[in-house]
Amino acid sequence: DELRAVARLRLAAVLIDEKTPDAALKMLEAEAPAAFAAQFALSKGDALVAAGKSAEAKTAYETALQKAASKTGPFVDSVQMRIDALGH
Repeated sequence: DELRAVARLRLAAVLIDEKTPDAALKMLEAEAPAAFAAQFALSKGDALVAAGKSAEAKTAYETALQKAASKTGPFVDSVQMRIDALGH
């Protein structure tokens, strides 16, 4: 399951880069293992930003913060930067 989760995250990132955020969102719909929940929420937020859905992206990023294993560090800082960039 963990290997599949990593593969889905990587494929979603490629799909976002290729300007196909809807395909990335489909990839991220499946249940993520608990250890990857924050990363899946972050990737979902990135896909939603790419799709022009900033309000939904903010919600996804907030979920990523809630599910983060640590409440400090580079991951949390990165998510918070994304939220701040949305300006909501």
